[in-house]
Amino acid sequence: MDTLIPTESNTVTGDAFFNRDTERRLVREKVENGEPLLLTGQRRMGKSSLAREIGRALIEEKGDTWSYVFVDIQSCVSGAELVARLAEEIHKHPDFSSKIKSWLKPILKLFNNIEELSAGEFSIKIREYLNESNWQLKGRELLQEIESSDKRTLLVLDEFPDVINKIYKNEQVEGVATLLDWLRPEIQATVPNKKISIILSGSIGLEPVLQRMKLTVKINQMAVYRLKPWKREIARNCFKALANYKKIEVDDAIFEYFLDQLGIYIPQHIQQCWARLDAYLQEEEKQSASLADAEHVFHKIILRSDSDRMISHYENRLQETLGEHDYPVAVQLLDSMCDGGPFTADQARLFKEELTIDIDIHYLLGVLSHDGYLEEQDSQWIFNDSLLRKWWQGRKKFR
Repeated sequence: MDTLIPTESNTVTGDAFFNRDTERRLVREKVENGEPLLLTGQRRMGKSSLAREIGRALIEEKGDTWSYVFVDIQSCVSGAELVARLAEEIHKHPDFSSKIKSWLKPILKLFNNIEELSAGEFSIKIREYLNESNWQLKGRELLQEIESSDKRTLLVLDEFPDVINKIYKNEQVEGVATLLDWLRPEIQATVPNKKISIILSGSIGLEPVLQRMKLTVKINQMAVYRLKPWKREIARNCFKALANYKKIEVDDAIFEYFLDQLGIYIPQHIQQCWARLDAYLQEEEKQSASLADAEHVFHKIILRSDSDRMISHYENRLQETLGEHDYPVAVQLLDSMCDGGPFTADQARLFKEELTIDIDIHYLLGVLSHDGYLEEQDSQWIFNDSLLRKWWQGRKKFR
């Protein structure tokens, strides 16, 4: 009987990582072949977890020939900050902490014994040292230190598209082009013995963002793997494994009810629905769940009070992606679609003609499709019948 430890963490590995066997095999194959990879997909789909799980498995199985570095760069607003975050992770990594001492020599001269610094102090000092004039050189030297290792290295730069957006806001297209050119040696050649295998991951679609900047040529050497929602059978099995772990009796009809309401089977949403049901049963001191319990949890807890925490990040990230010019139009478009039927090419043309600002409607539809709002079917778009659509309908009432 399969069991799964309940967790609402954004990232999971090991025993808490459920399914994705095919995805693990395909992505790991690209990593070991030295292919630079863009790992993309909707939010909460498990991209970070997949990257971490592949890194964990590589070290467990091939730790004598592989290293693994995961860098969350979401907060970075410049190339200098990205290199600083990379340096922080490399500095504390057991495979590289001694190797990068030569890279740190200029900083050692400035700050005496850097080994006595705490992690927080190191972070401050490295950011004081790196600046607009030296980050590209020092960043390339840091990557060369990694490449000089006897081992191959999986380097994951997580939430990379977020950084691209922030650099674009601060430095425009030139700043983004500079960052991608700095990474170019790692996203060009594909050879089986390549010393650094790089994964760029993130929820905001990097391709549509760079399309807007006319910079897609900078990443066209990368393989792209889009992590998709679970199939219904896998989502059902996940629900059952969670119930088995807690030893709670749950009728199959309850699993089917939640799956019907979710519409799209995003791993973390499955975990969150189970967590709400489990908490409700404990509060009511129940050892088994009824369909009435499931309906109460979904409509009175998830949709009414909990959906903002589960879903509102979609809207926040959409605003970050589209900016002040396009975002209000996206809201207008989604408001018009969330209660209705398909959106055809003719309707798209009419919608654009009625706008008072110039906008690339096909780019906008592409972003909304990439982020999981819309699905293109037979040259028309529909708002997916999902938790996101139900949440958007609720938000629309207050606009």
